[in-house]
Amino acid sequence: MNSFSDFNIKPKTDHFTGDKIKMLKILNQEILVYDFKIVKSKFENSNSEFVMHLQIQFKNENHVLFTGSKVLQSMIDQVPDNGFPFKTKIAKEGESFTFC
Repeated sequence: MNSFSDFNIKPKTDHFTGDKIKMLKILNQEILVYDFKIVKSKFENSNSEFVMHLQIQFKNENHVLFTGSKVLQSMIDQVPDNGFPFKTKIAKEGESFTFC
């Protein structure tokens, strides 16, 4: 008879790990971006219909960053699948945030 461990099935995870971190804490500092997902915002009164979840590493610790920035969402959508992870900084230009 088979044992479940013989199937070598690993759990599928769609959540990110680490503490939530605020944008202002990482602004203009180097981070590593490992993954992202863009989902419909659960807040009706927000400025953006969608929110992006970023799995990042900052100062050798895993964190999750949430942002409604349409500019950041548009920019990360253009990163090829094989482009992860990547190093970047997030800068504020006027009222917008950008990867640089």
